[in-house]
Amino acid sequence: MKKIFQYVAILVVGFSLMACDLLPGQSKGGGTPAEQKEAKSGALSASNKEIEMKVKGGQYILPSDGKENSKYLALELEIKNKSDETVRISPSDIDIYNPNGEKVKLSRVSDYKHGFETIQFDNLSAGKSLSGYLVFEVETNGKYELEYEKKIYNPKQKIKGFKLTIDPAKYPNQVAESKKLAFDYLNTVFLGGKAKSKDEAKSSGGKEDFVLGGDLSQNESDFRAAFTEDFKRKLHDYPFTDDEVNAFIDSYVEMNAKRAEISYRVTQYLPNSVVIKIRPKTISLSRTILNHRKAFYEKHRSEYANLTEINKAIDKNYADVMTAGLDSHPLLTTESEYQLTFVKTDGKWVVEPDYTYDSIVVAFEGDIS
Repeated sequence: MKKIFQYVAILVVGFSLMACDLLPGQSKGGGTPAEQKEAKSGALSASNKEIEMKVKGGQYILPSDGKENSKYLALELEIKNKSDETVRISPSDIDIYNPNGEKVKLSRVSDYKHGFETIQFDNLSAGKSLSGYLVFEVETNGKYELEYEKKIYNPKQKIKGFKLTIDPAKYPNQVAESKKLAFDYLNTVFLGGKAKSKDEAKSSGGKEDFVLGGDLSQNESDFRAAFTEDFKRKLHDYPFTDDEVNAFIDSYVEMNAKRAEISYRVTQYLPNSVVIKIRPKTISLSRTILNHRKAFYEKHRSEYANLTEINKAIDKNYADVMTAGLDSHPLLTTESEYQLTFVKTDGKWVVEPDYTYDSIVVAFEGDIS
């Protein structure tokens, strides 16, 4: 009888342990499972015994190697080590699942120069935090699931993972809107501020998200100085005064603002940097000069005593005729795309000139150079 009671006692203890193990809200590692929390700021967080993960925010981006017409969501994560030991952080411990339960591939995107970096392998000391982005392609409407779980099993550390529900619809997508930066810049610097949008790249109208910074007045002055130099070099046979050159440039810029056709294409959009490709069609000066010079010479060469005088007359007449006919002269079509890179500095977007910037200047002076 005594042995029977011993067996019963063992069975009771065994069933009790199994029941404790199966109770909801109890982890094998002795901690409680993660519960998703949402702060008033909208930040999501979840944790286990080891780390706390917080989704501080997010926005849609476009990586430089991203697929056209695809949507990429960048979640800004903060990971804090809650334990007393160094924790190994690995992006392979984080998985994203779409609304259909299918695993989504994470994208590795880095722009070290402008402060954008996805979560990398790292060792995080006790009590310390690190931040980085998690980027993935959003293909399906509905809520996604972020799952954190250690992929390397350690029998001494049985720590449960946790999950966060991500709603892509709550994050802003301003990739297409960023074209406004290029429109505003070209309009201010090259078109006298008088251009009206003919497509989706409308002016930002000073919207807080897309305010231009930098010395735009100096950029415009530099453009006019380059235009003046190229104009005088191209029409060097006639001694144009500064007033005459400025009057011509004013007329050209004003008519270009009305007639120029510009296409815009965003090729990279990150929180602190945007790259926009442009293809401008502007009023051509290079081709009209050649045609005018030939026609004027054949018609009027007998009226001038020497080549110097006729060349002087050709240049002066060209400026007069061109000014009067800017509304009908052909547009200069380029096969190339030029690049404008904008960098966010103190809350404003500043152009970072690169190797194509000089070509943009030439295009907006009608390729007169």
